[in-house]
Amino acid sequence: MDEKGLNPNINETFEIKPHQKWICDYLDRLNEKEKICSDAVIPSNLIIGALIAIHNKEKNPDWMAQSAHSYREIFYWLGGKRDKGVFFKIKSFSYGWLHKLGIRNKAIERIVNYKINSQNKKKIEYVLQVLHEQKRAEIIANTLYKIYLAFTKISHHFAKKDSRKDTIKIFRQLGIIVDEKNFPTNDNFIDLVRIFENVLRESSLDPLKIHENIDLFIKERNKDAPYLRLLFSLNYDAKRFFFYQADENWLSWLWKNGFLDNIKKKAENSNQYSFRMPELNYLVKVTEKKPVEVIEIIKSIEISGQNFNPEVVDRFLWIARSLPVDKVGELVEGGRIGKWIYLMHAYNFRKSGYEFMEIIKNIEKAKEYKALLGLAKSLLSIKKEIKNDTESFGEDNPFYIADLDASGVFSALADIDNDEHTESALILTVEKLSEIVKLGGVNNEKVFDYQDLFSLLDVDIFTLEVEESGGISYRQDVKNLVATIKKLIERTIGNNCGDEKKARKMFEHINNLSSCRSSWRIKLFALSQCPEVFKRELKEAFFRVFIDDYYQIEGGTEYKKTLGTAFYVLEKTDRQKYIDKVFEFFSKKDAEKENDKEVWHRRTGWEILSVIYSIGLLNKEYENKCEQVFGKKPKKDYEPEPVIGETRGGTVIDRSPFELAGFSPDQIAVNLKSEWTVKKIADLYKNDDFLRPRNAEGLGDALKEDIKVRTTEYLENINKFFDREKMHSHYVYSILRGIDDILRNKQQLKPEQIKQIFDFFKIIISSGKKEAFIAEKSENGWLADWITVCRTMTDILLYTTENKETRKEIHSDHKEFIKNCIAYLLTITQSLSAEEEKPEYGELYTVAINSVRGRAYELLVVFTENDGNVLSDDVKSIFKKTLKDNSLAVRFVIGRYLATLYFRDKDFVKGLFSDIFTIKNSDKKDVYLATWEGYLSSSLYGELFNELKEYYVNAINFNPEEYTKRKYYKGLDEALAIHLALAFIYLDLKIGDPLFEEFWKAENTKRQEEFISFIGQKCFSRNNFEYGEEDKFDRNKMIEFWNWALNKKLNPKILSGFGFWVNPKKEIIDDNLLADKIAETMEQSDGDIDWDYGIIERLLKFAEKNKEKTLQIIKNYFLDKDNNLNQHRRVPMFSTDNEIKEALKYIYNNSDSEVKEKVEALIGLLIEKGSDMFWGLKEIINKSNL
Repeated sequence: MDEKGLNPNINETFEIKPHQKWICDYLDRLNEKEKICSDAVIPSNLIIGALIAIHNKEKNPDWMAQSAHSYREIFYWLGGKRDKGVFFKIKSFSYGWLHKLGIRNKAIERIVNYKINSQNKKKIEYVLQVLHEQKRAEIIANTLYKIYLAFTKISHHFAKKDSRKDTIKIFRQLGIIVDEKNFPTNDNFIDLVRIFENVLRESSLDPLKIHENIDLFIKERNKDAPYLRLLFSLNYDAKRFFFYQADENWLSWLWKNGFLDNIKKKAENSNQYSFRMPELNYLVKVTEKKPVEVIEIIKSIEISGQNFNPEVVDRFLWIARSLPVDKVGELVEGGRIGKWIYLMHAYNFRKSGYEFMEIIKNIEKAKEYKALLGLAKSLLSIKKEIKNDTESFGEDNPFYIADLDASGVFSALADIDNDEHTESALILTVEKLSEIVKLGGVNNEKVFDYQDLFSLLDVDIFTLEVEESGGISYRQDVKNLVATIKKLIERTIGNNCGDEKKARKMFEHINNLSSCRSSWRIKLFALSQCPEVFKRELKEAFFRVFIDDYYQIEGGTEYKKTLGTAFYVLEKTDRQKYIDKVFEFFSKKDAEKENDKEVWHRRTGWEILSVIYSIGLLNKEYENKCEQVFGKKPKKDYEPEPVIGETRGGTVIDRSPFELAGFSPDQIAVNLKSEWTVKKIADLYKNDDFLRPRNAEGLGDALKEDIKVRTTEYLENINKFFDREKMHSHYVYSILRGIDDILRNKQQLKPEQIKQIFDFFKIIISSGKKEAFIAEKSENGWLADWITVCRTMTDILLYTTENKETRKEIHSDHKEFIKNCIAYLLTITQSLSAEEEKPEYGELYTVAINSVRGRAYELLVVFTENDGNVLSDDVKSIFKKTLKDNSLAVRFVIGRYLATLYFRDKDFVKGLFSDIFTIKNSDKKDVYLATWEGYLSSSLYGELFNELKEYYVNAINFNPEEYTKRKYYKGLDEALAIHLALAFIYLDLKIGDPLFEEFWKAENTKRQEEFISFIGQKCFSRNNFEYGEEDKFDRNKMIEFWNWALNKKLNPKILSGFGFWVNPKKEIIDDNLLADKIAETMEQSDGDIDWDYGIIERLLKFAEKNKEKTLQIIKNYFLDKDNNLNQHRRVPMFSTDNEIKEALKYIYNNSDSEVKEKVEALIGLLIEKGSDMFWGLKEIINKSNL
């Protein structure tokens, strides 16, 4: 075998683990610093080779020796290479001389070997002292040397005498259990590798020590690059901390020594990023003080698909904001920023115009127009193709940049006040618009070369201005591009009408626009700037309108406004010819129309003549002819408008067509059935402003308000407001809504007024019994039907019967009527309907109380309460009939109010349990679940709980996968858990009871977590305790349950509910005991805890009572069982500046050295895992050591 060790095939596909990757990097950096390997040998190659040998052990019988050889080579240069020292010379001379004489002196041999081994360990120790003090370096070196010897002996196949025996001894010293007969087994060797890896991890520095070394490195201006790289290899935080501490004076040295090379590398995942690269954060930090060096670094990095890192691009663009304006110019050279923008988009990262706003402002202020044009070219980059589908949001945007208008680039280009650069801006914007035009594809209509992708039919180019207020659509960016071109036309063409040569030169740029309808409109505007210069072009443009697709030429404002501005430059004969042609062409078009709806031909001819008339170039004869041919005379003040006019929006406010105060209720009732019908009002006011229409809805609102003012008069005439044939149900509904409002506002009605209302209900019910009411949809907005009227009746009945002051009297006077109302209302099948019980309508209780039958059942419950403590036969009869109703919403309220009936006739209700809870009828599963859900939504009653224990067991064992797929008032599992938790708190349910055991035997994490968390919310974490309103519960029983739960080793998620058992303000459970329980709970749940607020608020109190357990709580709060950041915490997951920091400070300042070491170790580990999130915790140690 080669002396340098196994030469691994490092190209073989093999993925090492993260800790092995760390070891490779660490050893490479240690080798760079202290030369632990011979020349040309890289430790990481040896590690990978050794691991590959282990990986392929099934194919290679000599894998162990080969792997061991690679491992021993790592320290061979220090511990095994032949030495010229005195003890090697003694060994070589004495062994050779004595052996020739046949003498073997073991004592001399042991002494010589001991001295040699000591020297080799010292070499390893010396290397480790680059990181550690001598004592620790010696301990680590001793173990590493033993491992080195073991690897050496295995690699040599135990060639020397007693070598195998010595190796077994080393293994045992390292704590590896071996069987001498089978030594070394595969497991023995893997254990040796594991110990080797662990020792190397131990040879790393404590994170706090790393910080000290970095602080010293920076303070002393140390320039030992290998040493700094070694520190960086120890953990990720080391690099973050150094770059956070280093100032701008380190920049040049860091760049030259490769410490910023990460920004040149391709991202591991190019499809996502976060701002975590310390090198980039450092560059951002030093940009303002070292802009020249920073820009040179950025320019030296050629970013492409091969090395793309979205974070690098993002931060470079951020840096551009802080660069001097002249340096921004350097950055945009060669389209660098444009390439970055393209790459970001290619990887689905959309840059926003807001990110460039500050840069544009700075450039514009400095009037660095060359830089502006360079940056604008990048920002206005156009895609090669776009998608026109509704599923790809934003993909039909022609620009790579979103919210481009927010950057300010359009107004900046439009406001350039330098002739040379103004022309360049015109060329650039026209070029970009041409690229957009070509995205539209070829136009088969042949009027223009390309289809108009962004027709801008709502735009008037003559009045268009740049608007950079953050448009809601990328179409605003296209508009702004056109507006910019418009402004530049005014400045390059409009301002040079006296210089024809220059004006024509500028117009050529516009003339080069790719041909489409929008670019034609821009050309018209450009021509209108200098009519005297462009006479020939204008004549050709005006006469172009006489084609079949004339709307392509004249559509919008631009053709007509140009006509109004420049028609005068045509020769008189040409003007005459044009006018005659307008009459001839558009009258012919009108004559050829397919139907009378084609009014636009005549309208267009009239509009063109109106433009000419408004500038005084249409004589009286043509004025009269216009009326004859096109139906009306030309308009003097005619103003062309865009194809799509201004849009309006707002809240629709329905208005009453009539002032009701001027009519008596009697007359109103008559009018509602005759002159004020819904149809008549709709026809009469159909042309109203759509935002303020006069309609039946507005009239209904007026009725509702008027009855509140004139209640007595209306109620005296109320029966006149019902006529099923003539009176619209919406008007009746509006009257009842007014009464409903009166009752809601706690206004008392007199007994005779109540009677008047009830008599009115009798008329409605009588009609409904003769011919059932049905649900109807209105064609005139939302208008209430008779079903809605019945629901409002039910609401009014509920308010009257629930009124504490009058309900006894009302029940006594109208008992029979109310009972009959309930019986009738419960028969209205149209509400609830099956449609209303679909999931999209909400959970069942909401559906029930917004329906006739749901509210009617609630009315039955109130009626029962008012009727006394015994169920009447009539109520029983109604209840039995209602049980036949399979509406889920109705069944919900049956379950919800079960106790009201139960306690008035227990035997009657118990006899109906199987009909109420239809668990045994598989066809009525949904009905059962709805009723059971309703029951669980109500309060818990001990006697009813005991009677229904069988049904609780059924619910526990019901498979949640079979629950009806719909919305629930509260999840069935949670609601069941709450009932059982209440029984555990206040009733005699306890550990060991069959129902308790059944509940915890069934595997249901959601249900069992709710049980625990609800007890916490009910007994411990509520604010009631602040006011002395403590619930009466057995604390010992609760603690017993907590111990039981911990002993059961429940699912960690279930245990998380114990977070609610901590009151943030008050010591309900002894803090010492509570800290102990929370610590053990979080240990078992791996830090998963719901509602950690109470725990965090109580931490300092915990620390005062139980320092070690509080330290364990904090550790489990931040770190999982593998000592990684706990994923149960959100990011930013916490503040370490308040309660947690204070608790740690108390523990540290009031503990012995052993606990102090634990605090230091925890802070170090937190810094290693969470970096700057935990740097502030160092103050605990630093201040305490002052």
